[in-house]
Amino acid sequence: FEADFAHHLEKNGQRRQLGLSALGASVAGAIGFVASPLLLPGLAVAAVAGGAGGYHYAKRQSKERMKRHAHACAGGDRPTLRRLRYLVKWGHWQLLEYEEASAELREAVLDEVVRAFSPWVQRAYLLNAREGARGHGKSPGGSSSVAIREVIQHLAPLCLLLQRRAALKAVEEAAEAVGVAALVGTLDTRHVDRCRIVFPTVLETVSFFLRPDLPAEAAEAFAPVSPSSRGDVKQRRLQKAAIAVHEVLERPDVVQALSAWHGPTRAVAGPLSVQPSPSPGQEDLEVPPEGAENEPGAMNGSGSEESSDHEYYSCSEESGDELSSAQASSARPACLGESSPTNRNRGTSQFKKRQAALPRGLCEHSWRSAEAATFEVRGPTYLSDKRKIPAGACMLELANVDFFRIGTSGPILRASDHGDLFPKLQRAKGDRRFFFIQNWIFPPYQAVIVGALDPQAVWLLADTPQARLWNRFLAMSNDERRNVFKVIMSVEEGPWLVKRAVPKKPVLVGRPLKMQSHHTPGDHLEVVVDVSSGRTEQVATGLVMRALTSLKVSYTSLIEASKEDELPESLLLCAGMQNVNTTLLSCPDDR
Repeated sequence: FEADFAHHLEKNGQRRQLGLSALGASVAGAIGFVASPLLLPGLAVAAVAGGAGGYHYAKRQSKERMKRHAHACAGGDRPTLRRLRYLVKWGHWQLLEYEEASAELREAVLDEVVRAFSPWVQRAYLLNAREGARGHGKSPGGSSSVAIREVIQHLAPLCLLLQRRAALKAVEEAAEAVGVAALVGTLDTRHVDRCRIVFPTVLETVSFFLRPDLPAEAAEAFAPVSPSSRGDVKQRRLQKAAIAVHEVLERPDVVQALSAWHGPTRAVAGPLSVQPSPSPGQEDLEVPPEGAENEPGAMNGSGSEESSDHEYYSCSEESGDELSSAQASSARPACLGESSPTNRNRGTSQFKKRQAALPRGLCEHSWRSAEAATFEVRGPTYLSDKRKIPAGACMLELANVDFFRIGTSGPILRASDHGDLFPKLQRAKGDRRFFFIQNWIFPPYQAVIVGALDPQAVWLLADTPQARLWNRFLAMSNDERRNVFKVIMSVEEGPWLVKRAVPKKPVLVGRPLKMQSHHTPGDHLEVVVDVSSGRTEQVATGLVMRALTSLKVSYTSLIEASKEDELPESLLLCAGMQNVNTTLLSCPDDR
């Protein structure tokens, strides 16, 4: 069967209709069982913080696809479950990353991910054919049952991805693009490949998991973890995806255009015979290299423990009307026993315990000051030549980093006023320096980074670019600060996907995220950033959080200089962490 399927791909220019076996089976499954009550959990694939852009889609060569297919099918060498889960994880992140980009980019991501599942759909065909020939007398523990379980496990990640809002949007856009190309005569290899491999794979996967006689083994792969209303939403998305694909494959103009396809020379078919031209600036989409899924930390939280992903992204991409308040609160788990009244009255400081558990240093599970020179900032002539230079010394001293779990009462919105955090405790010790407090909220965790201003700093006492920009920053309104406060993250050591999701470039976080600032003149300025308010940033943060034990990261913040007398830019502070184990984090006292 697989040899026949490969032959079909090689000779697809001679095909005159879309009568693949996938189509008939898929239509029956996707359209005939719309009322199926099967509940399917949400896929928790992470994702990333501010933007790994610049990777665009280039049309694939037919020969490359054949090689990829031959490699996947040779000797039954299909993509591993780990590889498929990793591709789904990458795909979901990219779909969110390209949410505001052109539809062609999202379609390219969808094609790349779905195509990897094609060998397992072929495997499902073969098993169905064998079962039809032998009858259905196999015992649950027989070889047939084992093979079906294997197929279910390997197709489950795709089924879960198709339940996501971003994936459904990509499927609908891909179907629309094929329809338009057939109508105006601009069909190319990409569209043909989509109709003959990608769309049938989507249809067969959806029909397999929506059929009423779904094998019992599938129940283990889809144990419900969310309310029925949530499951209904995701089931409807599967059905919408199947209908969108089915409708375009059944359109007479699409069938005719595919029948008249002239092969991978990219000659076009259709009434207008208009030769398509590549979009300006198109580049290859950077797909995870083979073996990336096997890097340390690459699949943390997404191996066989799909439910652990919900800790981060039970609310990652759903609209408000699709979530209950219970689900929203589930993203903020309570600490057990850490902040109870009994513990608070024992006279022990939770802050001291947290600092001892996550100390300052260079060992594993610790925080440190990072090297400022590893970051680039706008140079003195940036406005004329866009030249950047290595950063000089930071303007502030890194006083403290506190990384903790959010407690039962929710996130701490004013770290400066909390009795179990560094700013107030340090004030009690007589420290009167001005504090710049960065309060990062990313449920179920929170981080408070404090910089201290030396009142005798040379840059502060003289009329320097740093002093001018700093004083202007303090005098700004909250909205103005949102447009100039920048951060840069650097993943120095870590998995490929995390490095791609968190590029080393400045991001004005106040634009995509909710950011509030509170200034008490002469005492402190606190900036509060809610990462959970940004979908893409939430995904990126989840990717980082699940790989923390294998990461060495550095972070810096700065104020964007937009005037000549504010250049060159200077960093406010630099911090870093390495190999952090989140299971060792605790909650502050509730005070």
